[in-house]
Amino acid sequence: MVPSASDAPMLLTGVCRRWREVSRGTPSLWCKLSLRVDPEEEWEQRALGYDSWLKLSRGYPLSLALECYDDEWTHLQSLLQPYVDQISSLYINIGYLACKPELLLTGLSALQELTMCTSGGVDLAQLIRQLPSSLRSLHVIRFHQDALLFDHALVSSCNPIWSHLTNVTIDTHQSNAVFHLLQLAPSLSSLAICISFPKKEVLEPFTHTKLQCLRIKGRAPQTWLSDLLNALSLPNLLTLEVYDFPAWPHQELKAFLAQSGRHLETLLLGSGVRITNELQAEYTALIPSLKIVADPSWEGVFGPFDQYITHLD
Repeated sequence: MVPSASDAPMLLTGVCRRWREVSRGTPSLWCKLSLRVDPEEEWEQRALGYDSWLKLSRGYPLSLALECYDDEWTHLQSLLQPYVDQISSLYINIGYLACKPELLLTGLSALQELTMCTSGGVDLAQLIRQLPSSLRSLHVIRFHQDALLFDHALVSSCNPIWSHLTNVTIDTHQSNAVFHLLQLAPSLSSLAICISFPKKEVLEPFTHTKLQCLRIKGRAPQTWLSDLLNALSLPNLLTLEVYDFPAWPHQELKAFLAQSGRHLETLLLGSGVRITNELQAEYTALIPSLKIVADPSWEGVFGPFDQYITHLD
């Protein structure tokens, strides 16, 4: 939306002359902005408001959220070109009919965090391969059933970006794609996986020594989580979050905790997961300092994709 005089920091500029001078002279107040292009609305007026806001950032790192419909990406590209070297965090909502969204991912030399909400027709490999080596966090959120799921081939085709990343969120339907990503991302410290209707796969044991946070959401049978826990060793894991696994692999989790859980601090059981206090007591018996949070309403990073831009509004 066009920056509103009733919202901060614009609100501060209307208090008095002194407040206006101070607020307009404080670049850190103008470093977050949500931008939207809608062919049914007047772009020139929006562009003037956006540009006036961005000029006040005066070279500070920018956190932007972009939403564009159909083939209007060139409008945003032209607007943001003077500020491209400032963009450190970017949320981009790529609609089904988007034409050439890669235009907005060109030349982002300072980019450190990228969240892409995608639908069908998007060439993810092409988008991801052009990302800079400065990137540390990549979140690919699938909000349409036609959007691509990460499989082994797609993970491979996005290389070499994985070696730079420390924080990743993906949707997949292959356990081997998860293991392949972990192999290609030795520096990864946080991984969120949304697994959708996977086929049965044989998993070779694998150890990742850097991963500290693992989040898993399942549209999968109990055996999938059991197989994952049996094959994966994470000796430095601090946080494990699980969502949407109503059939709980209790014995497999106990074995995982005994092997990989000596540093585990938090076990978060979110929406779609319900276990008894007796089972929780068995986990704390293995790790007395373990904090167990059971919240059936919590969706974490797997909640509605709108949450990714709320901090920019």
